[in-house]
Amino acid sequence: MIISRMGSKEGRNSEIRQTDEGLEIDMYDQDRFIKTVDLKGHNIHYAKSVAENYLAGIINYSDNEQG
Repeated sequence: MIISRMGSKEGRNSEIRQTDEGLEIDMYDQDRFIKTVDLKGHNIHYAKSVAENYLAGIINYSDNEQG
């Protein structure tokens, strides 16, 4: 279930999802899927911080990077 969606004017987007195992973030750039980040064991505040850092360009991932 998606619990939060965030976006930037630079075209980056993220969706924080709650799964049966915990939190995950799907990250996109220009509507192109980049990566799912596994945040099982972390709380929503941590997940939002990771998403905000990605949107601000502090965290960068290569296309379809594993992990």
